[in-house]
Amino acid sequence: MASTTVTETAHVVRSEILSAAGPKESSAVPRNVHTELSYYTPPPDGGPPLPIYITDTSTRAKGERIFQPAIVYDVRGSGVEHTLDKTGFQFVKHESGLKVEDFDDEEKVKVAYYAETEELLKRL
Repeated sequence: MASTTVTETAHVVRSEILSAAGPKESSAVPRNVHTELSYYTPPPDGGPPLPIYITDTSTRAKGERIFQPAIVYDVRGSGVEHTLDKTGFQFVKHESGLKVEDFDDEEKVKVAYYAETEELLKRL
């Protein structure tokens, strides 16, 4: 299981916008962000990761974090069609039928959210 933390730094770069036909100029300035991503470190005893509950700060990871430099690219208006098959990710608009507090109930997540996610992936 991986988790990330994104920390924005002050360094924002101007870059070309890529399209399927190649680079092109645009009046829009992509907001690519140079940052560091913090990756999950497994427990020292090699056990399974502990659950993290957003509403309970005591469950959040307290161990050592490994930070790696990264650029988070602003792909809005890039002209590239982002699909799971082409780029490994895809933008979709989806609203879950679950309420925020329902995500604390593992059974509701397994029954409702898993099925909802399967249906969403089938439609892609």
